[in-house]
Amino acid sequence: MALRRASRRPSGRVYSSVVTFLLTTLVLLPIACGGSDQSAQTAAQTGQSANGFTRYTIESQNFSIAVPESWEIGSVDELRNEDTADRLRQENPKLADAVDQLGDPGSAIKLIAYNPDTSDGFSTNLNVAVFALPDDATEQEFFDLNVAQVRDGIGKAPAQEELDFPGGHALHITWVIPGASGSPVADQYLLFSPGRGYVLTYGTLKESMDEYADTFEQSAESFRYG
Repeated sequence: MALRRASRRPSGRVYSSVVTFLLTTLVLLPIACGGSDQSAQTAAQTGQSANGFTRYTIESQNFSIAVPESWEIGSVDELRNEDTADRLRQENPKLADAVDQLGDPGSAIKLIAYNPDTSDGFSTNLNVAVFALPDDATEQEFFDLNVAQVRDGIGKAPAQEELDFPGGHALHITWVIPGASGSPVADQYLLFSPGRGYVLTYGTLKESMDEYADTFEQSAESFRYG
């Protein structure tokens, strides 16, 4: 599929309405530096499991997504309860920073999932961020905003392709985080619903990208609104 480049700078009004996502991505990519003996699978689970994936529904954010069934999960819906958040921190100390992100009302991150089996101290992972947008913001503005943020952060435009998933139109962008150990890759899928923008960020080391590319795409393709 041909790669496409965003052609124009997003408007200032959309910039002022969306939390800068690049920094959030940098914080959450190395989400867990070691395995855990206990599971963090506390997200609302629909019970639909197929082909090695399990679907989770985050009702407060109006989306669901399937992730590999062996991955561990945390969601904003569960962390509304501080007792649950404390338990997650105790059971998964290396997930504490991510739990704090999920429990922060100002954070865009609404779901985290990660492979407890690490490679060179890095866990392949997913985080889903949800942004409130102006009612008249367009899909193209949202896509352009994220591409511009990545371009400003890494000094060049990321590789891009547009995809038509069952859940809707998506922009797929991929980029390597500069200067980070192991050259972690951010493999992002951007989706738009009027008033909300969704950013699915899958992270793995560059050397593992070929192994996980299909898994990331299958998970992203499973994304549904509502």
